[in-house]
Amino acid sequence: MNMLLHGIKFKNFSIANGDTLEHDEFPDRTADTGFDAVVANPPFSQTWSAAPKFLTGDDRFSKIGVLAPKSKADFAFILHMVYHLNDGGTMACVAPHGVLFRGNAEGTIRCWLIEKRNYIERYHRPTGQHLLRHFHTHLHNRGEEMPQGRRQYSVH
Repeated sequence: MNMLLHGIKFKNFSIANGDTLEHDEFPDRTADTGFDAVVANPPFSQTWSAAPKFLTGDDRFSKIGVLAPKSKADFAFILHMVYHLNDGGTMACVAPHGVLFRGNAEGTIRCWLIEKRNYIERYHRPTGQHLLRHFHTHLHNRGEEMPQGRRQYSVH
């Protein structure tokens, strides 16, 4: 909505309706042909299949070796969005604060993002400043600030 209010025309958007995680609507949009910007507010802690097929045949998730848990697809959505950014792309994503602290597979995914020399920073908003949660975070990519095409993420 904010982009529309600031004059960014609808014709500049690529929008698809469907199950983003189970059926990638933009399979050809990767680092070379990806999006300049991804802005999202995915459903908090949504369940998903976490099917084994994603570890072997889906580049959005297979590089890490683990999947976001079936009960919390937060990092599945984040990895989906990161995968579809171009090398200089920007990403803003509202996510629950649990993505910063939960362990197991989510800890592995978080470490993978950091080990790729991405920067993760957290900010919490005070109670009442977000309609759905007491705290929330944003994942933001500032690719232009990283050397040699590396992408940088900041979680707010």
